[in-house]
Amino acid sequence: MTGDELDHGDADQTLTSVPDQDTFVVRVWTTGLRGVVRGHVQHVRSRRSVHFANRQRLQTFIEEQLRLADLAIRNGPVPRRRGDVGSS
Repeated sequence: MTGDELDHGDADQTLTSVPDQDTFVVRVWTTGLRGVVRGHVQHVRSRRSVHFANRQRLQTFIEEQLRLADLAIRNGPVPRRRGDVGSS
């Protein structure tokens, strides 16, 4: 599928009809070089985000967040760590 094509295969589904849906905000800008993109992506629920310099990094980030979301659904949320706060 090219950037000009839209996939309307699931167009009849509403956003609320998919119970395990995750939302990502993706900002993309071009560099003027064919096929080269840069950008920023954020997983809305976890607020994790990353800047990317290629499509592979974007895809990897999304796959990681979906895997973590799946683990949280199965095992409960994973506590966030910030350094050694709370440890003696």
